[in-house]
Amino acid sequence: MMEMARSMLSEKNLPNKFWAEAVHTAVYLLNGLPTNAAEGKTPIEAWFGLKPSAYHLKVFGSICSMHVPATRRTKLDEKAEMEILAEKSSSKLNEDSNVEQSAATTSRHQNVAETDDDSPPLKVKSIEDVYARCNLATSDPTCFFEASKHDEMMAAMKEELAMIEKNKTWSLCPKLEGKNVIGVKWVFRTKLNLDGSVNKYKARLVVKGYAQQQGVDFSETFAPVTMHDTIKLLFAISAQNGWKVYHMDVKFAFLNGFLEEEIYVDQPKGFLVHGSENMVYKLHKALYGLKQAPRAWYSSIDAYLMQQGFRRSENEATLYVKDTNGDVQLLVSLYVDDFLITGSDVQAMEHFMLVMKEFDMSDLREMSYFLSLEIKQCGNGIFLSQQKYARDMMKKFNMGYSNPISTPLVLNCKMSKNDGSAYVDASWYRSIIGSLLYLTATRLDIMFVASLLSRYMSSPTQVQLSVAKGVLRYVNGTVDYGIWFSKNDYGCLSRYLDSDWVGSIDDDRNTSGYLFKFGLGVFCWNSCKQEVVAQSPAKAEYISAVEASNHVIWLRKMLSDMGSLSLILV
Repeated sequence: MMEMARSMLSEKNLPNKFWAEAVHTAVYLLNGLPTNAAEGKTPIEAWFGLKPSAYHLKVFGSICSMHVPATRRTKLDEKAEMEILAEKSSSKLNEDSNVEQSAATTSRHQNVAETDDDSPPLKVKSIEDVYARCNLATSDPTCFFEASKHDEMMAAMKEELAMIEKNKTWSLCPKLEGKNVIGVKWVFRTKLNLDGSVNKYKARLVVKGYAQQQGVDFSETFAPVTMHDTIKLLFAISAQNGWKVYHMDVKFAFLNGFLEEEIYVDQPKGFLVHGSENMVYKLHKALYGLKQAPRAWYSSIDAYLMQQGFRRSENEATLYVKDTNGDVQLLVSLYVDDFLITGSDVQAMEHFMLVMKEFDMSDLREMSYFLSLEIKQCGNGIFLSQQKYARDMMKKFNMGYSNPISTPLVLNCKMSKNDGSAYVDASWYRSIIGSLLYLTATRLDIMFVASLLSRYMSSPTQVQLSVAKGVLRYVNGTVDYGIWFSKNDYGCLSRYLDSDWVGSIDDDRNTSGYLFKFGLGVFCWNSCKQEVVAQSPAKAEYISAVEASNHVIWLRKMLSDMGSLSLILV
C-alpha cells in the first residue's frame, strides 16, 4: 500500500503533504483488484456482490480544471481554476488542491487531463474471461505471414483464388508503361454463428482502393441497399399471408461485377506465378476493395434478375417482384450479397433457386439471423428481436450486472447543452449512443430517448451520460423485447403520430414522432427534432403530420409493388 502511494507521488512529482490522499487512493484500488483470499474476486465484489467498474477512475495527481461558481467570482474572473486531482476517483465528490494556493477544494464540475502520462494505465481483466479465452484466438490474422501459419486460413486463401479463376475475373499480362498498377492485400475474418461457434474461415483478396484515381480508375460508385423499413414490411406481409421468409447469399459476390474501366493489379503476396513474377493482372471483373465494386455487382445482378422475369420496384431499387396476372408469386429483396425471398408460389421459389445457380450461391434456408436481427418463424407469426446484440452491448459497456429499471427515461426529462455538469469522454458517449441507435431496428421503445441523446454528441456532459446509462439499465432488463408480426383479420396499414411542445430548451424546437403498424405489428417508426420553430402547439402537430404523410406516400407505393395496396390506410 505504501509502495503504491510512494509511486503515485513520485510519478506526478507531488510533495509528501499529499501522502494521506495517495494512501486513500491506493486502498481503494487494492479493494478493486482480485485477491486469492476472496477466491479470485475483488474485495468490493465479495462484500457488495457487484463487480467494480473502472470507467470512473482518473489518474491520481492529474491536472484538472475546476468550475468556479458565480458566487465566488466577478464578471472578469476566470470561470475555472487549475487543480490537482488528489482523491480517489470512486467518490462522487473529488477533492482537489489548488495549484497556486495549495487549498483543498471539492467540486462535481471538473475536466481532468490525463493524457500527459508516459505510459498507459494497467488494464485489469476478469480472471473468468481469461480462462474462457485460453483456447480461443482473440483476433484474426492481420497479414499473410500470420495467416500462413493457420491451415484454415491457407485453405480459405486458395478457395478465394480458385473462385477468382473460375469467374475469369482477371488475366495475367505484362506490365504496361504508363498504366497505374494498384496493390492488393489479404483480409482475414472468422465468421461466427449465433451461439459463438465458428461458421467459416474467410479470406478476401482486397484491392487497395485508396490508390485509385477518380476519372481514370473509376467514375460512378453508388450502389443501393435495402432500408430496414422495407425488410420489416416484408416480414409483416409474409406473416399476414402465412408465408415463410428464406435466405440465400452469393459467395464472392463482387467477383461477378463487370468493369467498364481498364484496371491492373499486382499479384497477391504468397501466390506469385512461377516464372512470371514481374507480370500483373488485368481485371475483367471487380474485386473487393475497388471503389466501383458494389455498383458493378449491383448492375450485374439487376440485369440478370430482369432477364429472369422480375420487375424492379420504382420505389425501392433493391426490391424485385415476380407476378402473374397481378398475383404476386415471389418477392426478392437484395442487401448487397444477401437475398431475402418470400412468396406464395413454392414452384416459383424452386425455379428461382435453379436460375440462381448462375452464381455460386448458398443453399436456400429459412431465415433466422440477418444484420443482428434474430428471426423466429412459427405457424402463427414472425418474431424479430436483437437479443444477442443487446447482451453483447451490456458486456461492452460493463452494464450486465446493473439493476434494471422500468422506463428508459424519466417523465418530462429536459436536457441542455449547458447544464453546468462536467464534460465526459465524448468517444465513449458516442459509442453508447451509436449502439442504442442500432438497437432501435427492433426497439421502438428507446427510439425517442436515443434520438434525444444523439443531440449531444459533440460535448456530452455527466448529466447526459447518466441518462444514457439509465437507458442501458432499461435495456438490460428488457433484452428479450422485439416485434411480433401475426396473421389476423386486421391486416391493414395504420398510422399514429404526435409532437411535443418546446421539447428542446436549447433552440425551442419540437420533436415529432410517428409509427406505422401492419395489422398488429409495428414495422416503421421515427422520432426527430423538427427543422423549424413552430409558433403554436397546433402548428407543431401539423408539422409532425406532414412528416408522417410524406412517409405514407412511399409506404403506399411499396404496398402497391408488393401486391398489397388493397390493405388501405386507416
